[in-house]
Amino acid sequence: MFDIWRQVKLKQAKNALREGRLDEAFAIAMDKSMRDHRGGQTLLEKLAPKLLDRAGEHLNSKRYREALIDTERALEAGGVQVQASDLREQILDERSREKKRKEKVNQLLDSARRHLVKGSLRTSEERLQNVPTEDSRVNSIYDKIHNHQEKGIEVEERARKHLDEHDYLQACEAAEELVGLLGRGDETRDFLTHLKVLVQTKIIKALEEGDLKTASELHRRLLQVSGPTLDIQKIEDIFKNLAKAGEAFDDARYEDALIYMGRLQLFIPQAHWVKDTVEDLKKLTDSLRALKTGPIGFALEATKPWEVTFENAQTQVAQPQLQIPAIPNEIPIPTPAQKKAQALAATPSTRHLLWIDGVGTYLLLSTDTVSIGRSGSSMRADLPVPTEIEGFHAEIRRIDEDFFITPAQGQVIIDGKSIERKLLEDGDKVELTSRCGFRFYLPTQRTPTAVLKMRKNLRVEGHAQDIILMGGLVILGAGVPGSTGNGCHICVPHEGKPIVLSRKNGHYRLKAPIEIEVDGEGAGLDAEVPVGAHVKIGELTFTITPVEQGRV
Repeated sequence: MFDIWRQVKLKQAKNALREGRLDEAFAIAMDKSMRDHRGGQTLLEKLAPKLLDRAGEHLNSKRYREALIDTERALEAGGVQVQASDLREQILDERSREKKRKEKVNQLLDSARRHLVKGSLRTSEERLQNVPTEDSRVNSIYDKIHNHQEKGIEVEERARKHLDEHDYLQACEAAEELVGLLGRGDETRDFLTHLKVLVQTKIIKALEEGDLKTASELHRRLLQVSGPTLDIQKIEDIFKNLAKAGEAFDDARYEDALIYMGRLQLFIPQAHWVKDTVEDLKKLTDSLRALKTGPIGFALEATKPWEVTFENAQTQVAQPQLQIPAIPNEIPIPTPAQKKAQALAATPSTRHLLWIDGVGTYLLLSTDTVSIGRSGSSMRADLPVPTEIEGFHAEIRRIDEDFFITPAQGQVIIDGKSIERKLLEDGDKVELTSRCGFRFYLPTQRTPTAVLKMRKNLRVEGHAQDIILMGGLVILGAGVPGSTGNGCHICVPHEGKPIVLSRKNGHYRLKAPIEIEVDGEGAGLDAEVPVGAHVKIGELTFTITPVEQGRV
């Protein structure tokens, strides 16, 4: 009975093989009962080459999965192991190459789409040249490129018409649309260059006339069309200085506002409103300086006698003895003097001394404005000098990365000329009197920190001869102690990369190429330095201490 069933299945498999139904024939032949039979083995020997032939057909049609399935079946059928193994390797290799080819095609198509969106039509077309034309996605992108080109011609004509009508805002709006369609490449370069020249001229004219609204809107539009380029950097600088001048004026920093407006005057000398504003700010700052250096300025710094009299009167005048019950949990109200003391204690000091063993002492000033005056004066200058100069002789002000000096009660002479206000340059020799002066140094452009080297016969607080105006970082590097060079603010006997001192939110911080020790404890290569701590970096040791609140 079993043999009859097997004969039936075997005949069914042979028919399937003859009619090309290889999957059916393979399934029957691989049954365990059939494989053990001689007829089943003969069937598998005939089936294996057929499976390999079909695997080859699948391979030619890039149906790699089906080709691998037939190859594996041929290996199971037996008799063609060598041929099947070789074919499998070939399938795997071709599948890998096809996968990489598809990935490259997809990357090229993605790149073509991105450049199309950015308006770089020529680049988009170049990407498509490396993609087989039979890919339907290629034709779709080509259609979009042609649509962009046709619409771009229309938009450029509209933009040119607006220019001819001197409607620059509308011209910029159309140009922005044009850039979105065709980008900023060869197809639009000539027109955009022409547009920029005309719009820049209009912006300058609007600025000269004081029409800041039109100038600002045209500037915004031009940036959107052309992006930040070098040829419109001048206009960028004008608006930056204008914004800073307005901010400084709003904050009552009139000296800063004057400096920013002075820069504007260099950019747009034909603007009468800028000239008038500069003159008005000069009068305002001169008046404020006169007030500050006059009796009312002294009154601001001196002790207020009416406070003392009022407080003394409270203690001296007999008051009726009233029995007032105590108020539980009463909060004491501080006096004006106590409020001032509390405010001073809460404000981080901006004046410190840097004591470097074997090198010297440096006065660190970390404010944007530094007043210079006579030691012991009631004006209490930020930089008190023990010599016969005025109580508030002059002022140095940092604006961005520039330093300006302005005389107050005294005279300031640079290069033999008395000045009203001057941008300090590296190496400037500044004379306050015949016996008092300093050299101004900017050792590096990397950070807006300056050095004032006082005359050898002069010493300020802590017997410091050099004053560091901390606009940024202080760089300590190899060099002769007491000199400025090699891009360093302070030269120290230290080999290797420089040491960098910074200050933020009232706290000092150090970065060094070797281990930093703070009060004998290792702190790594980047550490906060508390005021009063002993710092050691290799053989270099130093301490930062506060300057006494009272002026010398």
